[in-house]
Amino acid sequence: MSTPDIAAATPLSWKEQPLPEYGATIKTTWMDTSTGSWKTRTATLVVRTISLADDGATLIVSDGMTEARLTAGRLTDRWHTVLAPVADQMTPAFDPAPPAEPQRPTAPAVDMTTLAGMQRRWLWLTDQADVVEAQLKALKAERARINDEIVEEVVLQGLDAPPALDGMTFSLAPVWFAEYKTDEDGNRYGAAQVVPVLRSLGMAAGIVSETYNGNSFKAMLRERREAGLEIPAELADLVELRSKSQVRATRSAAARRAGREAASSD
Repeated sequence: MSTPDIAAATPLSWKEQPLPEYGATIKTTWMDTSTGSWKTRTATLVVRTISLADDGATLIVSDGMTEARLTAGRLTDRWHTVLAPVADQMTPAFDPAPPAEPQRPTAPAVDMTTLAGMQRRWLWLTDQADVVEAQLKALKAERARINDEIVEEVVLQGLDAPPALDGMTFSLAPVWFAEYKTDEDGNRYGAAQVVPVLRSLGMAAGIVSETYNGNSFKAMLRERREAGLEIPAELADLVELRSKSQVRATRSAAARRAGREAASSD
């Protein structure tokens, strides 16, 4: 697994092109066999880890959540840069210089009078939406990781909540989620297995209609937990209700009071 400085200093290539740059937003297509079936996947991701097999045939790129495994021998497997990397000051391997400005592709002129003009604008907007979605995904992944680190540190220090900071009051709140179990072959259960059980137990109302509502299912499990009711064994074999601590932040009373005083003095 390479770090940003190693990747930059090592002139490796894949399919006779340089490896993706750390921090770049790329669009990649690969044949995914991780679930036991063959399926072509396409994803836009911000490169956080890069590795290359010893034979140079397999390129592995990940944003921390999605892992793309590209094989040089497959025509389906390919990638291209959508947005050049931006300096990440949260990453120690980078020189602490001011962040570079994103090198976004130049937008085509808005031409709604010709079909070709509308097509070019549509393609550009699609690429920009992919970039924003990939960056949002990377930000959420980093926030989730730091959330867990804050919770762990709060526990280690024996605190009930993180201390107030910068005019903000912090707290920890439980977030509930339904964790689906796996069968003996390692395949994760899902709606296809849960829905028939809910119907057989007479518990499908409000959860299963034309579609399966996972949020309503989670709410039902939580209500049973709060009422002291056990999950029926048939469901307990498929899913487990779990929770984790989520960091919350609100403006402190002093900060709200100062804001009201400033507003009233205007």
